[in-house]
Parts: sequence; C-alpha cells; structure tokens
Amino acid sequence: MAEKKTAARKQKAGEGRHSPLYDATRRVLLAGVGAVILAQDEVERFVDELAERGELVESEARSMVNEIMDKRDSFIDRIRTSPGNSTDAASKEDIEELKQKIAELSAKLDAVESEKK
Repeated sequence: MAEKKTAARKQKAGEGRHSPLYDATRRVLLAGVGAVILAQDEVERFVDELAERGELVESEARSMVNEIMDKRDSFIDRIRTSPGNSTDAASKEDIEELKQKIAELSAKLDAVESEKK
C-alpha cells in the first residue's frame, strides 16, 4: 500500500518518467552543484583565515570571495541551461516514432542503392 502511494507521488511530481541514465546524470550534476557550494564555503573560511592572519588585506579577501561566487553562479547557470536539463525531453513514443522513420528511410535508401547496381 505504501509503495502505491510513493509511486503515485512520484508520478504527480514528474519523477520516474526518465531513464535511469537521465536520473543518474541528473544526480551527478546536482552533486557537482553541491560540491561547488561546499567548496565556496571552504574558500570563504580559508580567505577569512588569511585575512585574520594578516596575510591578505580584508578588501582583497572580499574581492576574492566575490570573484569565486561569480564563477560559481555562472557555473550553476550553465548547468541550468544545458541541454540535458531541458524540460523538452523526448518521450518514449517520440523515440519509437523516430526509430520507425529511420527504419523506413533506411529501407528506402537500401532500395535506391540496389536499383543503382
């Protein structure tokens, strides 16, 4: 019974409609984004520590952190706009239709090639 409710929630949320490869790729991308965010936190701590020790001027430290944050934001934007994250993904029916068209075109091409011989 609990499995039916979970499956129903996934269908409502739009989950479970993609291939396992798509899901794995999505998880890897999300993990990458998480790693970038964690890395930014570590960089901020490191830069703050350098500023406290006097090895960096406070303004230089803030400038470095802002530069890193800008790079992180552009990285996240690239991931969001990448083709793999598009909501226009082909459905199974679309793929089957394309396979049929390819098979038809291949048959026609084979027929034309055999006529030339």
